[in-house]
Amino acid sequence: MADNEQVTDLTLALLYLTSWEEKAGTLGSAVRSWRSYDWDALDVLRDEGLIYGNRKAKSVYLTDKGVAQAKKILGSSTLAPGKKQEAASVKSKRGGNNTLSAQAFRFRVELDFVELECWREIIVPARFTFYEFHLAIQAIFNWFNYHLYDFTLTSNSETIKITSIGAEAIESIFAGFFPREPHEEVEASELILDDVFPRTRTALYSYDYGDGWEHKIKLLETIKDYDGDAPVCTQGCGDAPPEDVGGEGGFIDFLEAIADKNNPEHEEMVEWGEDQEFARFDLEKINKRLSRWC
Repeated sequence: MADNEQVTDLTLALLYLTSWEEKAGTLGSAVRSWRSYDWDALDVLRDEGLIYGNRKAKSVYLTDKGVAQAKKILGSSTLAPGKKQEAASVKSKRGGNNTLSAQAFRFRVELDFVELECWREIIVPARFTFYEFHLAIQAIFNWFNYHLYDFTLTSNSETIKITSIGAEAIESIFAGFFPREPHEEVEASELILDDVFPRTRTALYSYDYGDGWEHKIKLLETIKDYDGDAPVCTQGCGDAPPEDVGGEGGFIDFLEAIADKNNPEHEEMVEWGEDQEFARFDLEKINKRLSRWC
């Protein structure tokens, strides 16, 4: 079991690797990250001046000292946050078709439930990167990008894992904690959809390794002349679970509690659902959210 210092270092490294730069008024820019990690470790980092921000907020900011310390932990200064904001202009390292086009793909993205049903169909421009595709999936399932994610697919007879953080960094962090199967890893902001689709027809999108949400992706159609420059959700079915609900079992318990006023947890779950911005399936609202996210 890792000691407290190792947990704190791991937390800081993950905060840095999942962070992004955003404008902060007269302060210029700030390095921000979602704070979905061990609260005790976050308190230690805050006390040491490595992060700052309201304890009730869902994100924190890394100080310059925190960024420097995270780079030291990772042993590399090349993993600068904000790389994903460059997604629209980056070229794929895999030598695919990187020219802008009017082509688009229509996907069915389905949560891999046992008892429930929840799926969406979405049209995505072929020039989008997998990072932008990730944001689109976040929007249509009412996720909030709090957790790590990856895509897994097979292309040219090889398994590829597409992640939000570099393969070398993730291996260095988790080595000794979780054994990993050998496969090629690619940065999500460096791979464009039409580098692998339509040659590849299916993929798996994993989000939040704690709750373990698995989304089955199936390519339904290649649209040759797409007249839009943004994704759009065309149809769907079922309510998406709120963040941190505890997997499908927790979601079922949550739905039962909010539907039954006699349930002893009814009021608590209704209030918690509002805090988590739980929303029933509404295609119009989903597309409004999609337009803000992508």
